[in-house]
Amino acid sequence: MRFAAAASAAMLLVACPIHGHEGWGVVIHDRLGIVVSDIPGNTVWRIVGNRVEPLVRSIHSHQLVSGSDGAIYGTNVEPDGKLTSVWRVDSAGRFSYVLPPASDSPLGLQSFLITDDGTIYTTNRYDHKRPTIVLLKREPDGRISNVAGAAQGFADGVGVNARFGGIDGMRQAADGTLVVADGAHLRTITQDGHVSTVTSPLTSRRWGEDLLGISSIRTGTVFVADHAGRRVLRVRLANMQVEEIDRSDFLWAPAGVELTQRDMYVLEHLRPPLSMLGDLQIGPYLRVRRVEPGRSSTTLALVWGRHSRKAAAGIVAFALLTIWAGNRLRLRRLRRTVG
Repeated sequence: MRFAAAASAAMLLVACPIHGHEGWGVVIHDRLGIVVSDIPGNTVWRIVGNRVEPLVRSIHSHQLVSGSDGAIYGTNVEPDGKLTSVWRVDSAGRFSYVLPPASDSPLGLQSFLITDDGTIYTTNRYDHKRPTIVLLKREPDGRISNVAGAAQGFADGVGVNARFGGIDGMRQAADGTLVVADGAHLRTITQDGHVSTVTSPLTSRRWGEDLLGISSIRTGTVFVADHAGRRVLRVRLANMQVEEIDRSDFLWAPAGVELTQRDMYVLEHLRPPLSMLGDLQIGPYLRVRRVEPGRSSTTLALVWGRHSRKAAAGIVAFALLTIWAGNRLRLRRLRRTVG
């Protein structure tokens, strides 16, 4: 029975063009520890020492934001998409709402940023009939306006009328400019809505994935989680210098990244297409590493799904074997065609 379940899950994994659902939120907090988003588990975890504890459960928040008030801010988008909210957890771990659950909000709240004055930046709610992505701003008094995004597309890479591919990670520079991971690009958005493409494509889309989270911006430098390429990039915004700074192990891919004065913290999910196992709650699907100066790396936490470790190991092994066999078969067919 267990083998049959493993085989079924593995066949589903390789037969369907489905990839996992990742969060990229990472906050380093003085009192609460290392706090990360877990989208497959609908949980926000805190890592303190060798302990991994739930900070908030039943929460679907891709991004986490550290506030100057000592609180951590996030969102909750219900799986059916009907209710959305914005919440905060103070330094003592107390939960409260910034925007209570609502069914009629135009805010998408997957990509998310909240500033010290309470201004919220996010994209619009996705509509498959009108899939245009618009960056919205919600003022503290409740007014919502369009910052950037329209159907006209870019004009030489710069312009108020910007067509976005899919905004994920979002940060704010000291001058108020937003830096966003949009598909395979980094883009900047000024307060008056001018959009510039900072870099050429930083990755190639694989399994429906590209760039995800980005770090806080320090001295004109930002770190980017290239989920598709399974690496972390350092980008110097002034001269567009890009450098690979870290690469994940074979089974993993970075989703989020954050910095302290000394170290870099990387939130990882299983690499696509194995990331689907997180949605199935099978095996270890989420990992947090600390990368220290000199590039030594330490695994701080590993989050497992609800199903047994033996079943998980069997499914992962079966899935890898099936993927390998499928690649071999495609290669043989290609050689016959060429021959």
